[in-house]
Amino acid sequence: AFWWYLRRTLVNLANSHFRRRRVERAWLERQRPEPAAPAGADLEERERVVAALMTLRPEQRAAVVLRYFEDLSEADTAEALGRPIGTVKSMVSRGMGRLREELGEDA
Repeated sequence: AFWWYLRRTLVNLANSHFRRRRVERAWLERQRPEPAAPAGADLEERERVVAALMTLRPEQRAAVVLRYFEDLSEADTAEALGRPIGTVKSMVSRGMGRLREELGEDA
């Protein structure tokens, strides 16, 4: 019985890992520059935001992007990441705090 439990646990961990990577990969695919790129200050601001996002841990980045850029609810974000809602709230809060540090208070 123990070996079945261990096997199931390892399978679940692997599935969770690959699910999270799939969400991040899908987000990165959508972030490719569009053919008509914004000019001047808009482009610079976008580059600043993307650079700041890249300073976040991958799970924080995924949570922030899903929550604010993809406009998912906390429950939908939690489901997409396979995490409890409380954990998602914490990741988003810490991620946004880090972004404020990187971008300045006016962000």
